[in-house]
Amino acid sequence: MRSVISFLFLLTFLPLCTAVAKPVQPDSLLREEARTAIDAGNKQWIASYENGDVTGIVSLFAPDGCMLGSKGRVSRGPEAISERVSANMQYFGRHVKVTVKTLKLWIVDTTAYETGEYSYTSLQEGQETVDSGYYTTIWKKQKDGAWKIITDMSVN
Repeated sequence: MRSVISFLFLLTFLPLCTAVAKPVQPDSLLREEARTAIDAGNKQWIASYENGDVTGIVSLFAPDGCMLGSKGRVSRGPEAISERVSANMQYFGRHVKVTVKTLKLWIVDTTAYETGEYSYTSLQEGQETVDSGYYTTIWKKQKDGAWKIITDMSVN
């Protein structure tokens, strides 16, 4: 009788255990949705920087989103991000050329982890300067379905 109960237990719970043990693959539709939103967000980032549109950058962030900068600087929330982006735009000037290129993208539930390369080419005191490097941006799908940045940082 005991072996029958053990056998029934295995038949009942073994499929549950193996289902939990299988790696969870991101939903391909969610991945496609995230990638489309991130690509559009990156295009908006580029256009906003090149047109001096601070609001365009700030609108990409979640209300509690943050930018992490060098020396431990953290700009959190729309007002702080706006101040930081305004200062960056002043530094680069009106004739900046921006590139952003996604290298890798991971999706975990409704969070997307993006790594990529960036460059800002501008004139500084009559000389062309290039600020380039790598970045990590974490995007989160919001309740309204929009993908917004919760964390953005350069990783140079």
